[in-house]
Amino acid sequence: MLPPDDPFRNSLSNFLGLSLHSTVKNAGKSPPSPDSSPLTFFDTHISPNLILKHVVPLSSIPQSLSELCDRMLRDYIQAGHRFKRQGIDINPRAFTCTRTGAHYLEAHYEKEIGYLCCLFLSRMLVHPDLKEWNGVFRSRHQEQDSSDFLQKIWLEVCAGSEPGSLFLQGALTSLDAATQEKLKALMTKYPRLASWYLFAQGPTSDRVFRGMGRRVKTFPWETNRTTGSTSSGSAEKPLDSESGILHTLLPSSSRKATTRKGSANVRKSSIRMDKFVKPNTRPKQESYRALARHYLQHAWAEAVENDSTFLTFNNGGSEYIGIRHRESQTLYLSNIIDTVNIKDPHYRKLQLGLYLAIVQDAFDRLQMPKCTPECNAIAGQKRSRSLDETEMPEAKRLRLTPEATEATEFARALGTRHLAAVHLHYGPYHSPAPSSFIRVGTSCAPGVHPSPVESGFRKKYEARECFSLILGPSLGRGAVGVAHTATAEVLTTSGEPLRRKLVVKIAFTKEQKRRLRHEFRMYSFLAAKSHVQAILPVHGLFRDPDSGALAMVMDYGGQSLRQREQERTKMYRIGQVTTSSEERRAFAAAIVGLHAAGVWHGDLRIDNLLVNPETKQIFIIDFDCAEKIVEDGILKKTSQADPIASEIMCMRDILTKKYGLDGRYY
Repeated sequence: MLPPDDPFRNSLSNFLGLSLHSTVKNAGKSPPSPDSSPLTFFDTHISPNLILKHVVPLSSIPQSLSELCDRMLRDYIQAGHRFKRQGIDINPRAFTCTRTGAHYLEAHYEKEIGYLCCLFLSRMLVHPDLKEWNGVFRSRHQEQDSSDFLQKIWLEVCAGSEPGSLFLQGALTSLDAATQEKLKALMTKYPRLASWYLFAQGPTSDRVFRGMGRRVKTFPWETNRTTGSTSSGSAEKPLDSESGILHTLLPSSSRKATTRKGSANVRKSSIRMDKFVKPNTRPKQESYRALARHYLQHAWAEAVENDSTFLTFNNGGSEYIGIRHRESQTLYLSNIIDTVNIKDPHYRKLQLGLYLAIVQDAFDRLQMPKCTPECNAIAGQKRSRSLDETEMPEAKRLRLTPEATEATEFARALGTRHLAAVHLHYGPYHSPAPSSFIRVGTSCAPGVHPSPVESGFRKKYEARECFSLILGPSLGRGAVGVAHTATAEVLTTSGEPLRRKLVVKIAFTKEQKRRLRHEFRMYSFLAAKSHVQAILPVHGLFRDPDSGALAMVMDYGGQSLRQREQERTKMYRIGQVTTSSEERRAFAAAIVGLHAAGVWHGDLRIDNLLVNPETKQIFIIDFDCAEKIVEDGILKKTSQADPIASEIMCMRDILTKKYGLDGRYY
């Protein structure tokens, strides 16, 4: 392919002519197995018009990617570009691994494949004449479970520390403005360009892989099994590229399905609740048996969330490459690939073709006609929306309840409900059926006399014992889980429907649930202290018996001081915040009242201090680190010599723009 006198000829041949070295040598220990299903709470809430419906084997994928690699290399050379010999080490040495876990396979893949493919990818598609081998793409990884059975990696544009910025160093800083803007657009619209799912080698992953290669006419997509509450409508369906890379890889029959409906295929939402709501209360199996369909569904769901086209499954010795066709909701899956012994093409050449296809397809879709804001929100959920923008069902326009008397009426009605039917309505999520969260903690909102928590779960609940909870976009993730904007719909005793803005914190892992329970106990304790101010009303703690997730439902408090300052200054990095004299007095009084109740917050910072822009009320939130430091009038020992004085000083410095100047507070 390269001229005989090209100094890079041997290096390129070494790179393209090698397959993956065997990963395990005399492992000496039993391979890992999964602890639980890979399906997440969110995977079952994907809109029905976006779920996987068909799996179709496509044996031509490896050869098509190889031909694509040849064609793009040829175009690169014919355009007068040349590869630089200096600055890249194409290492053909074997990677010897004595472990079977997915973590070690990820390190092996990145060393032999990922890092080098990112360098070639950057040079061939972004900066063909740059003197240095610098990459504008990178692989990131995330451990999927504690058993080390599954490791996830994804390809992304190298992002900087500021939102929307690029990480450019060395010669990359000389990239022209148009190229930088193109990369920023790619990064914003497609935050994860493609994903790889790496499995620990062993009999479990072998069995999963045997189950993947079958044609599936109707894929058994798992949804929530709650009955009696349904949601109609659908999310915006993003489009496949009409021409370009994807059409060279897929069969011609797939093109017949492609339409250009745009936003016309969106159906408005409506939620209906029957006389009885029946949650899924079947006990989970004590041990999980890994199933191919669970891993296919999880990977497809993540591809929908990030609007990516390619997904790959690898267990060291074997691999499947999948292509997501959006319009027909079909996963085209290659035949199983022998990563060690494959010769035509060799594995590295196949992977370079895959990387080139991934990014070129993303560039192709980036050039397509712009669709509606709702369509853009699906791609990586990058369009942030305020709580006021959260879509609500069209079937009935419910009145908001901002006044104090109506807020109390709402809280009282909510405090007697035992089941929350939780729907997701944002981006690619449009729950066909809700998750059933059963109350496990009473409401501690002021003026409420809640019903006692029932022991165990019932098979069905009357509609008057339930309320609907519609989750909007995530507010962020933290040590306790993920917080969502939400809107609750509840019928009062008079039959009048009420609707109120809320926030729902959902915990998934064992540690997150421990911290959320602790935070709920702290809110309950503080709610009983009449002199404590600036504490958000909490409407209860709920548990989903199907997923095991735990949710705390609370009032919406407004903007954090950080968010407000970012909006005011149009800057991401915030050192100090501006507050009014009334706000300073209110926050100072609130921390004094908190300490008078014998509670130390333990995590006082500008993210946990809120101001409601409508009511001007202030709140202190996030009590998962809080401690009761006074018991029976006696100060308990804590990690701080004087926790109260330290926290008062911290609040003072936040309010007087001196925060962090003298070091840490905790």
